[in-house]
Amino acid sequence: MPKKNASPHYDVERDRIIAKHESYIRYALAAGGLLSSVLSGGVGTAFAYFFLVILYGELSKLDQIAKVERKAREEIGEAALASLLFEKFVADNTGWKLYSRLDDNRIYIPTLKNYLSILLISPTGQSFAISVKCLRGDKVTVFWDEKRSALRYRNRNGKHKWGQDPVIELEQQVEYMMKKTELLNASPVKIVTFPQPIKVKTEGNLAALVSNSTVMQVRDSYVVEEIVLENVVKSKLRRRKLRRTTS
Repeated sequence: MPKKNASPHYDVERDRIIAKHESYIRYALAAGGLLSSVLSGGVGTAFAYFFLVILYGELSKLDQIAKVERKAREEIGEAALASLLFEKFVADNTGWKLYSRLDDNRIYIPTLKNYLSILLISPTGQSFAISVKCLRGDKVTVFWDEKRSALRYRNRNGKHKWGQDPVIELEQQVEYMMKKTELLNASPVKIVTFPQPIKVKTEGNLAALVSNSTVMQVRDSYVVEEIVLENVVKSKLRRRKLRRTTS
């Protein structure tokens, strides 16, 4: 179980993530600066070329900077949302379980070679499998592409797709947990969430009303902005309680 003092716990995890990636990013930026100097003729010594070869041998490609930044951003986003869920549902209630990077107990999915961002389980056994996805930029919109039947996103540079569709990835993660683990006694509520300032476009047949929020629903997975995540979880908990009361 996560510690009772959630905010410092999150701060520690955030600082650890930043420290883990900071040296790599500085190293890559040094390579980029040196490359610029070499190409402009500002640095023409044999040492400069030799050092540049070493840097490229380590980094392979300078676009690794963007990948590292995105990974760090996603890890911090996971920690922040896990901290929120801990404070709202776990801290003052017994019987709740939270699997996240806050306590380094995320669920590893060997078939996909990745981790589920967050698994939240209530005392009654109702569970929420949550995938946190981050994107770079301040004007990013996630939308459903009808022609490709896939989740995509739009930023200043146009439309893009993920290497692995986030909804399909979450479905596969849940499928593995249902078959290969004893964590779940029923299929969890599946949620793909995007931290601010990312926007999720909800319209047409995929728009679903959950509590007072309109969200995207792809099959039985919800695609939501961070700001409505708490309401979606609470709504599903209330619905479960209502079914039990009326049955």
